[in-house]
Amino acid sequence: MSHAASSKSRFLDDNDLGYASAKPNTFAIWIVTPSGYSHSQCFDDIAFSLQVAFRNLGFKAPVMNNPKWISDTTLVLGPNLLPGFPRNLMPPNAVFYNLEQIYDGSPWLTKEFLALAGQNKLWDYNHINKHAWLKLGVNTDAICEVGFVKELQRIEPQKSRDIDVLFVGSLNERRKTILERLQSEGVSVHWLFNVYGEERDQIIARAKLLLNFHQHETQIFEIIRVSYLLANRCCVVSETGCNRDAEQHFSEGVEFSSYDSLIRVCLSLLADEDKQENLRHRGYEAIKDFDQTKLLEKALLESQLIDETPAPNSR
Repeated sequence: MSHAASSKSRFLDDNDLGYASAKPNTFAIWIVTPSGYSHSQCFDDIAFSLQVAFRNLGFKAPVMNNPKWISDTTLVLGPNLLPGFPRNLMPPNAVFYNLEQIYDGSPWLTKEFLALAGQNKLWDYNHINKHAWLKLGVNTDAICEVGFVKELQRIEPQKSRDIDVLFVGSLNERRKTILERLQSEGVSVHWLFNVYGEERDQIIARAKLLLNFHQHETQIFEIIRVSYLLANRCCVVSETGCNRDAEQHFSEGVEFSSYDSLIRVCLSLLADEDKQENLRHRGYEAIKDFDQTKLLEKALLESQLIDETPAPNSR
């Protein structure tokens, strides 16, 4: 198990010629980062993908952890962390981008957060969440799905992988049970938590299989986690859930399984290196269909943050 926090900035700056020539003072990306809260780094990959997409649309969008000096239209990642945050630091033109699963009993759905969500523009990454928001009396201004930019490809493929199964995320009993059962079958299992950036990527590169399975009863396909893995040609085994459309799209590039069959599926796949390699290739091709630039552009138009399709920047 690894759990020490580690990350360094991997965002665009003016050393990128396309970013340097993009239009400034229009958009910004704020990762809400409460003092001492290292888990906000889980939004770094999404923030980077969005920043690249903004650049491709011709806009500079600096990624910030401190909103003090932001006056532009600000895409807020981690808005569920805002309750208790000083209101005088809130950007005046905030767009909340929810990346959490919305379900009854979620600890994030406090009265204060629901009030804030209703007072600001709200984006979500998933249509299932959109219906859940409506039941709570909150309108979603746009869906911005999580997608692909080629700059996300950061993990060097390894010819020799010494980790059989890697799980990246927090543990609960249903997840712990599967990992322990795999270990009892002699599988080399590694659990990674609160590790980000290059250190995380180096461990991912060592894994034969990346395991994705649900924590919440909503059982929404965890595209936020899986998209980065597929962009880096990882072999992903995922528990099935309620996202039938997503599962159908990724069916040839992700090995889906019911919870009860995860052990059998992992053992079978570990014994078939050719199938592993095929899934790496097909998973990469499947995530490429989700062009983050087009997905961002659609959300900007839906929420009337741009009037027309901007001229594309140099990509």
